Amino acid sequence: MTFAVIGAGHVGSRVARLAGALGMSVLLNDPPLAEATGDARYRPIDEVTPRADVVSLHVPLTATGRHPTRRMVDAAWLRRMKRGAVLINMARGDVVDETALKSAMHCGALGGAVLDVWQNEPTPDPDLVRLADLSTPHVAGYSDDARIMATKTVYQAFCRWCDQQPEWRPPARSMLTIDAAGVAVDSSLEATLDAIVQIAFDIRGVSEAFKSAMTDETPVRAGAFEHLRRTHPRRVQFSGFSVRGLENLSAADIIARLGFDGSQHTVRNAAQ
Repeated sequence: MTFAVIGAGHVGSRVARLAGALGMSVLLNDPPLAEATGDARYRPIDEVTPRADVVSLHVPLTATGRHPTRRMVDAAWLRRMKRGAVLINMARGDVVDETALKSAMHCGALGGAVLDVWQNEPTPDPDLVRLADLSTPHVAGYSDDARIMATKTVYQAFCRWCDQQPEWRPPARSMLTIDAAGVAVDSSLEATLDAIVQIAFDIRGVSEAFKSAMTDETPVRAGAFEHLRRTHPRRVQFSGFSVRGLENLSAADIIARLGFDGSQHTVRNAAQ
C-alpha cells in the first residue's frame, strides 16, 4: 500500500514515519520544502496523487504566495487521485472543496475519507460528517502530550516576558498498560494492530458520537460541535502505553515501531 503525505512539516513527517512503521510505501509532497532543500524525496503532486492508496493532508491554510492551499483539493485535484483511494484531512477545512469531495465520494471515485477539520466550523456540513468513514470535531491535536507541551510553551514564553526563571515542570507521566493477552492468537496482523490501537483510543466511538450530534439544525450543530471538543475523551500518545502479553511477534515489532512500549511483552482499557 502506498501512503502519500501532503505537507511534510513537523506533523506530516511524524505521520510519514508511522505509515512507514506499518510497512507502507511513503510518498512526500511539500513544494516549499522541495524548493528550500532541493531534496528529491519531495515529489511533485501530479506524481504523488495518482500512485497513492491513501492521501493525508498536513498543510497550512494559505490564500496567497507561490503555493496557496485554500481549496487546493478541488474537483480536478480529486480526479488525479487513484480510483478508490482514501483522503485524510487533518490540516484545515478550507484546504478541501467539500462539495467536490462529496461528489467524488458519491460517484465512487474515492474509496473513503477520514476528516477532522471542516469548512464553516463550528457548523460543519452534516451530510459530509455522516458520509465520511471517520469524522471527528477538530481534535487531532488534543492528546495529553500536546496539551502539556502547549502549556509549557506558553508558560516559558510568559516567564521570558517577565524576566523570571521558569520553576514549573510538567508532571512525570505514568505509563498505562494494555493487556494484549485477550487479543486472539489467530487474529490477522491487521486485526491485532487494530485491537491494540482501539484500546489505546476509541476513535470509532468519537466518530459515532460526532455523527449522531450533527443534526440539520445549525444552532444545535454549533453547540454540539463545541461541546464535543470541550469534553473530548482523554487521549494518550502511543508512547504512553506499555503493551504486555502480545503473542503475535510481527505485531509486537510493529507496535514498537509505532511508539508503544512493548518491552514487557499484560491496558486494561485506559478509561479504567
